[in-house]
Amino acid sequence: MRNKSGQLHSLSLGRAAVGMMIRFIFCVILINGYLLGVANADGNNHQSQVVRLESANVVHLSPYNMMVVPSDVVVVELNIYAGREDPYIQLPRAQIHRMLQSSFGWRNPGISTGLGYQGFTIYNYQRGPLLIGCGSDVGVETGLLDRLGLGIDRELRHYVQSQIQFSSHQRHHPHQRHHPHRHPQQGIPPHGFGCRPPPSTSKFEPHVWNNRTFVRRRNNCYNYANNIITNSFAQPGRANRHNITRNPINLYGQSVFYGTQLDGLTPVPAHTQCLPNAGLNLVALVIWPGRDYHFYRLDNNGLFSHKPGRTAAKNVDNSNNLILDPRTCDRGPYRVFQGFFTTNVFDVRHIM
Repeated sequence: MRNKSGQLHSLSLGRAAVGMMIRFIFCVILINGYLLGVANADGNNHQSQVVRLESANVVHLSPYNMMVVPSDVVVVELNIYAGREDPYIQLPRAQIHRMLQSSFGWRNPGISTGLGYQGFTIYNYQRGPLLIGCGSDVGVETGLLDRLGLGIDRELRHYVQSQIQFSSHQRHHPHQRHHPHRHPQQGIPPHGFGCRPPPSTSKFEPHVWNNRTFVRRRNNCYNYANNIITNSFAQPGRANRHNITRNPINLYGQSVFYGTQLDGLTPVPAHTQCLPNAGLNLVALVIWPGRDYHFYRLDNNGLFSHKPGRTAAKNVDNSNNLILDPRTCDRGPYRVFQGFFTTNVFDVRHIM
């Protein structure tokens, strides 16, 4: 009898404990619901960070950078680099709309400079990317540059501002030739007329890279130099787990040089004014110190061509001259010549 009463007592205690647990959970749910309601009613909460899918759009800056942004937000990209991804920032659509409505000069095509500052691209403003070319509208370009804020440093900001002013002046005075940021190369003799160009199997076929927007925007100078379309904005060494930006700024050129070798390109010396002849397709690496890299490639017509970042493939330098030797052509801010390589599509087909 005593055992039976003890069992009943334990059973009642267990039921009581379960009941208390249920009441506790119910209270927690009510409190959380109340706090959530208060948070949603607070204008200073983080609700703005939540993107509603029914009013959002997908912006593809690159295969490795896809973002979902609200319809009332635009993405402004500074088109500046030839090899690396460009800096960008998200801004309210209304702010950009007011800026663009204040002046329509940005509809001008601008000036293609090749290497260096190219202009801005605005995503999610209209159906396709909106391009604002270099020198098309000083006010709009300067306003977009100011809104990049801490996304770029003072030196880069000063460079872009000087290029905006110069390109605008050149657009209105096309016959005046002045390059404020051209860096003449010292100690390298001009390309000699007695030098025979090395053989190359690369053909200058710009339509392959330029006619399709997807291909033009997803392939950079490294893709073009190796004549391989990956649609991944390929980076030296990335296929072999090398990050070119992990090293100190003063070692940036060496880091790119090393990543290029990891991908299968072979460095070749060039001690004379003539181009090296190693029996394979020749490419050249130049560096914007601490910031970016760029590649040129030798085609079978004896001239070099290149594809600066997301822009079109071309065979002229920043002064609009044909490129006989990348050591002596106008390279804009890419003033360091890092070296020559030979490339073979069968050895470097794993770039990414």
